[in-house]
Amino acid sequence: MTRRSLLLLIALAYALAAPPAAAHAGPRSKPLFSMNLYRAGDFVRQYTTKTCVPASMQTMLNMVRPRADGTERTQTTFYRLVLELSRNPYGKPTEKGFDLALDAIGMGRYDLRGERTLERALDVAAAAIARTNRPVALFVWRGTHAWVMHGFTATADPATTDEFRVTAAFVSDPWYPRTSSIWGASSAPNTKLTPAQLSVDYVAWVAKGGRSPALNGTYVLLVPVDPESANAPVSSSGPDMAGRRGIGHLGGSAELHGGPQPH
Repeated sequence: MTRRSLLLLIALAYALAAPPAAAHAGPRSKPLFSMNLYRAGDFVRQYTTKTCVPASMQTMLNMVRPRADGTERTQTTFYRLVLELSRNPYGKPTEKGFDLALDAIGMGRYDLRGERTLERALDVAAAAIARTNRPVALFVWRGTHAWVMHGFTATADPATTDEFRVTAAFVSDPWYPRTSSIWGASSAPNTKLTPAQLSVDYVAWVAKGGRSPALNGTYVLLVPVDPESANAPVSSSGPDMAGRRGIGHLGGSAELHGGPQPH
C-alpha cells in the first residue's frame, strides 16, 4: 500500500467514525484557532540526499526574514556549519549540530525535546510557534529526516491558554518532490495534516547503532524559545512580526540522512 493510499484510508476512517449531525443543531461550536507562518517562496528543497537539515534551516530562516534565500550555495554553507557543530566522528549532521546551527544563523535559541506521545509533541510545537513566531523542526522517519512545522489549527490559541488541542499541522518536507523507497511520495510544501495523517511519517525515534539512546521511543523536535532572541534581520518593508503572521480563526546525537533508514 502506498503512503498516499494509507493517508486516504485514515481520512476515510475518521469520516466514517464521526457521529451524524443532530437534526436540530444547538449553539454553534467555537471556531478553531489557526496560525501559519508560511509564505509563498519560503520553501527550499534539499539539493542533495544529505542536506535535509540545511534545507530546513533555509526554509525556517525565510519565515522570519523579509527576503527568501533558496540558493544551493547557502545550503552548502549551512551544511558545512552543521557538520562543524555536530562534531560527529563519522562526518554526518546530528540533531545537536542542527540545534546549535539555528542559533548561529540568527534564528535564536532552540531546545531539543523528546515527547512520549505525538499529541504532546504537537502541543509543544504549537505553543512554541504561537509564543515565538518561529517555526519548529520535526525529526521524522524514526529520527533520520527533518521536516519544518510552521503552522497549526487548534481548539484555542496556545499563546493565551494551556487548554487546547492541536487538530492539524502545516508542514513542509525538504525531500519534496522526491519519493522515498520506504516512506513514499513526499507531500507538497505547506501541506495540512491531521495528527493521524502526520503519524505516518512522524514516528518515534529509534536509537539504533548508538543513536541518542535517551531519545529512544520519543517524538523528537526542536522548538524555539525566548521570543526576543531571534536575531534574523527583519525590516519594516517585510512581514509584520509585531503580530503573529497568518493568524486567524476558522468557522499541532543522531545522524540525519545517514542512519539505518535509507530514502
